[in-house]
This record gives sequence, C-alpha cells and structure tokens, in this order.
Amino acid sequence: SFLRWASFSSRAFLAMPSSSRSCWAPLATAASVGLAALMDVPYLFNPGVNLLSFLFSAGIGVLFGYFPARRAARLDPIEALRHE
Repeated sequence: SFLRWASFSSRAFLAMPSSSRSCWAPLATAASVGLAALMDVPYLFNPGVNLLSFLFSAGIGVLFGYFPARRAARLDPIEALRHE
C-alpha cells in the first residue's frame, strides 16, 4: 500500500491500540491553543496550510528515503557488508 511505501506506518505505531493513536491530535491541538494563549497571539486553524505542510513534509520524507533505499537495493549484499 502507499502508506507502507511512504514509510508512514512503523510497526511500533501500528502496534499501539487505536485509542492511544487517536489521542495525539487532540493533545497537539490543546498544546497549540495553550501556546497561542501564552504568547498572546490568536489561534488560527487553516486546513489548506496544514495540508500543504503535510504534503511537503511527506514529499521530503519519501524523496530522502527512496533514493538511498534504491541505491542500497542495487548493491550486492556481500560486497556491501565487506565495505561496512
């Protein structure tokens, strides 16, 4: 699947119960609202900016993960271990 290919699904994260995974978004939102109040700035949630930042981060992760993995996959295992 795409999620496995893009390395978003780690085994440790998927091993967590779904109740543990679903608590991160409300915690992050609460921390953002609290920090905005502490800094005396308005809290604004813009879905477009959040989607753009997610896509940019995911693209960087895929880009910098794919090319080293592709190069490593082309190596002969014995030769790669010999030079390690």
